Amino acid sequence: MQVLAFSEPVSVSDMASGWDNGFRPGRYAYADARYELATRYQAVTVGYLRRELFDFTFSRGTSEYYYQLETGTDNDEPYQLQLDADAFSARGFYLAYEIPVADWSISPKISVFRMDHYQFGSLSGQAQGDEATVALSYYFDQDEILDFPTDGSLGEGFSADVEPGTGYSVDLSLGGQYLSYSVSAEVRDLWSYLSFPVAARTTGCVNIAADENVSCPSSGGRSEEIDFSVSIKPTVSFLVQRQDKGLRVEGFLHDRIRRAAIGYGADTPYGNMWGAAYTTRQLGVGWQGRFGQISLATDDYRLSKARDVELNASLVLNW
Repeated sequence: MQVLAFSEPVSVSDMASGWDNGFRPGRYAYADARYELATRYQAVTVGYLRRELFDFTFSRGTSEYYYQLETGTDNDEPYQLQLDADAFSARGFYLAYEIPVADWSISPKISVFRMDHYQFGSLSGQAQGDEATVALSYYFDQDEILDFPTDGSLGEGFSADVEPGTGYSVDLSLGGQYLSYSVSAEVRDLWSYLSFPVAARTTGCVNIAADENVSCPSSGGRSEEIDFSVSIKPTVSFLVQRQDKGLRVEGFLHDRIRRAAIGYGADTPYGNMWGAAYTTRQLGVGWQGRFGQISLATDDYRLSKARDVELNASLVLNW
């Protein structure tokens, strides 16, 4: 199991349930949760995968305007709006194969999964007070922006008989020894292809209580059923650890998110234990032993207030 969550404007908990307090302007909200059950024989690993991805990037003005709407704050400042969204829930299977190369190993991993719930799209525009105008291009199985149902319950409103999507992705990992250092690196979603045979799409320009100061250059839009395909952004991570002294350096990169860490690990009778400090103001601790590992990195000991959280846990049984 691995859960990664990063949120600039509010805590991860508030991002999911409502922007109640502790707001500061931000540019992204990201969460990637993976739950795997796998078996390995020699160099081959076969596994079952469940994945929840939530990857939103936006302008600072968008976060400020949304917070204003959530809290009912009166503010007549103009805002430039921009939002890009990739989100889905998936389940499927994967196959990985370890290829030895001298003192190194390369492991490609191919995943195939089904997506029952998804949102992909973008919007841009401007807002002032309680008025807004946005140009929208949005693919979905259930509308969570304009709240248009896809079951025909609005009568003359838009309805669509959407179908689940199918996704393919390739991860690539590298591991080995260099002098007295242990090195590992991984690129997740190095290649991806997500296909939706029948999705709901809304495009056009939307005015919200707009007057002559905020209006669409050319109003109108359409909703329809359509097939489309998309790819998702890759994620890069690495770990370099010195074997004799336990010094460790980590790195993580995904779109606008940049994170580095330095830490120290030591072998104990109970396994290897380590701690690390991150550039995202996180502190992390971890343990790895014969039967698995667990680690946690957070920027607040009150997890409900944390903006940056990473949790890893695994159980290994030999057979």
